[in-house]
Amino acid sequence: MSRASAAPSVWGPELLHVEVVTTAQHLNRLGVHWRELYERANCRLPFLHWRWIETWWKTFGVSGRFVRNELLVLAVKDQTRLVSVLPFFTTTYGLGRSGSFRYVRPLGSDPNITEIHAALTVPGMEEASLLAAAEHFAGQAASWDLLNWNAFEETAARVPELPGLLCSTPRRPKTEMFLLRLPHTWEEFAAPLTRNTKEAIRKAHNAMKRDGVDPEFEVFSSSSEILNLLPLFFDLHRRRAHVGRAVRHPDVFRKVRHQDFLRSVIETMGEEDIVRLFVLKIRGRIVAMRLAFVMKDTLYLYYSGFEPEFGRYSVMTRLVVEIIKWSIQNGLSMINLSSGRDRSKTRWNPEVIRYRSYSHVARRWRSKAALAAIRGTLAYKRDVSEDEEDDSESP
Repeated sequence: MSRASAAPSVWGPELLHVEVVTTAQHLNRLGVHWRELYERANCRLPFLHWRWIETWWKTFGVSGRFVRNELLVLAVKDQTRLVSVLPFFTTTYGLGRSGSFRYVRPLGSDPNITEIHAALTVPGMEEASLLAAAEHFAGQAASWDLLNWNAFEETAARVPELPGLLCSTPRRPKTEMFLLRLPHTWEEFAAPLTRNTKEAIRKAHNAMKRDGVDPEFEVFSSSSEILNLLPLFFDLHRRRAHVGRAVRHPDVFRKVRHQDFLRSVIETMGEEDIVRLFVLKIRGRIVAMRLAFVMKDTLYLYYSGFEPEFGRYSVMTRLVVEIIKWSIQNGLSMINLSSGRDRSKTRWNPEVIRYRSYSHVARRWRSKAALAAIRGTLAYKRDVSEDEEDDSESP
């Protein structure tokens, strides 16, 4: 059974309490309120959309004999409605309570598929929601060993220090998101770009023109069409990952389960007309692709792939230019270039939003000893490397 616990925290005149969701059935019941909160929070991240969360847990929440996963979603409410959701789950490594290690972390802790593990919160309620959640975890410190918090915008909130928790420590480098605010025309957008960026755009155009290449740009929004093209997308994504460059691009969808998750997300989010697949063709052949999500007035650019043999035409640069033009023409006001700092993002003069997350270790010797021991296991090494990749790699 899922349970509710009181963890009061005053924010102005409001008293907050935390409802703890531990079953899939309760999570489904929360779905209606989650969607309403998503709208009130004006959230533009696909990773906090109800469809993404629901699909993620169905795909990655499976337990094994020695690794057991349990939901631990904190729904923070005031006297009338939901103001924040901090989506966690608990992974228990080992058999038996005395010899096990309990690791609390955000839903979406995966190998760079979910690019940011944030909380869904009404603006202005970040500090109060974090305090309520921290008080809950402090009161339940006997039930966990390591706690990795959701990410919050650096300017919005910081995890508080509370008795029962070791002091919070910032986790990893900050996660950076790169936002392009769009004017009404491409010419207005291009005017302030640096000379080097304008030259890169010209070179991409002139190289094709010199060889008599007239590229075709196409946009797919039907989930059935996108799913049909997904095998090619996976192949081009893999090819991009194997191109030797200064910026390393991992093959995020190399595992079947990761591919299955993306298919399910496209099926479910496609029902709400959220998914887009942008394609660049040369002589009828698809040479570059980028998957994206339309979130309100924002286009979130997700992963991509291209044919390395067409790299001389700078096909990814050309594709991004066409995507920006398409976004302007369709009345969008912003493009999120996703996380991970590299030249392919910074060249467009984006606004940078920084997220910070923190870790706590329960204040007892068993938790610290278990953490030291688990660092030597393959499971922990794999999880840490995947978390670090979330912050350092770009699509």
